Amino acid sequence: MKLSPILLFFSAALLFTFHPAPASLFAQNFEEADHHALNAPADVSRSVSELSAFLSEPFEDDALRARSVFSWIAHHISYDTRAFRAGTSSNEDPEDVLRNRTALCGGYAALFKALAEESGLEAEIITGHSRGYGVDREAPLEVNHAWNAVRIDGNWKLVDPTWGAGHIASDTGQFVRRFTPHYFFTEPGELIYHHFPEDSAWQLIAEAVSEQEFQKKPVVKPAFFEHSLSLHSPSTGKLETTGRGKVELRVPESSVISARLMRNDAALEQNQVLVHHTGASGIIEFNPTVRGQYELQIFVKKSEAGNDTYEWAVSYHIRNNSEAADPGFPETFSTFLNNRSMLIEPKSYLLEAGSDYQFSMMVPGAESVSVVSDDNWTDLSGSDNDSFSGTATVRSGPVRIAARFPGSDAYHVLLEYIAR
Repeated sequence: MKLSPILLFFSAALLFTFHPAPASLFAQNFEEADHHALNAPADVSRSVSELSAFLSEPFEDDALRARSVFSWIAHHISYDTRAFRAGTSSNEDPEDVLRNRTALCGGYAALFKALAEESGLEAEIITGHSRGYGVDREAPLEVNHAWNAVRIDGNWKLVDPTWGAGHIASDTGQFVRRFTPHYFFTEPGELIYHHFPEDSAWQLIAEAVSEQEFQKKPVVKPAFFEHSLSLHSPSTGKLETTGRGKVELRVPESSVISARLMRNDAALEQNQVLVHHTGASGIIEFNPTVRGQYELQIFVKKSEAGNDTYEWAVSYHIRNNSEAADPGFPETFSTFLNNRSMLIEPKSYLLEAGSDYQFSMMVPGAESVSVVSDDNWTDLSGSDNDSFSGTATVRSGPVRIAARFPGSDAYHVLLEYIAR
């Protein structure tokens, strides 16, 4: 079987761009409180009492008053990167923070507490350790962060106005304002992945997490919870390998994951990671190229999204103890991921030219799957469970796996090998 080259499409490269989650992902609608806070006139922010009066005035509901305070701080107070880089303290007096419009985490937390209490809410400042920008995960835990708890209808809710305001860019070290509502009323079981309070009572969970358990957790981002991902195997965020390794997550069929392997803050070639899906699972196989430390970053998007823009969801720290020369996995294209496909064999990027190989994979929804080598097409046999398999002789050069889907005569590239 041979088709015109114009019918063989390569899917676009993956884009790892981060976006705030849409408001529809949150249980309670805080749009009114956010709108009110964003439209606060400049002259009401001359003092804590004036600003609190404005922010709370339209709302009888405690949650809306707390959200109005959180939203105003997140949109108006910038992180003091100069003090952060210099390792100096920043003024934490709420009136000074209000006047200067900059603060470190202590200033954010102090201002939230002052505004909340002025509006009639009970609030506390929590101190502890967080896995923020520049934190060495291998170092012992130390107090490096402050956040808040606010009592709503008799129950304590966790709030981090600093993380809700944005983040420090890893490449420039500058503050990037990005309103992140995940850190308002964050579920205690979610916040404990990156916030470890000095007083374990402020974990607000039935069985307190120990320091050792906290240090073993992977680093998770809001998208991990917003897409209802969960850990499957392993449950720890620190992995030791001797060559290839594997991570498995529970991934709802409404979402798709991708991944990249980092070393020394630089991404390795994409074929050092193989991501595939089966049922409600996402499997990430990775191939550290030399001995040393790595970070496996996993990203997620909605399955029906019209582009390949993913959100960072979770990352693992990997220590590889092997120097084995491994060419890695076949290169995957976005059609492979978007259709939640799974590769069974072969999993090596480098094939031997002139040899016969058994190809086996699952491609949900595909009508036809073929091996394309030197313009020779070998159709794989399909079955009712979306499985495709067969034997093909590979010629020197690129070897591509292409699939055709209902409603189109075009074939889209799923995977690419190289035969030598």
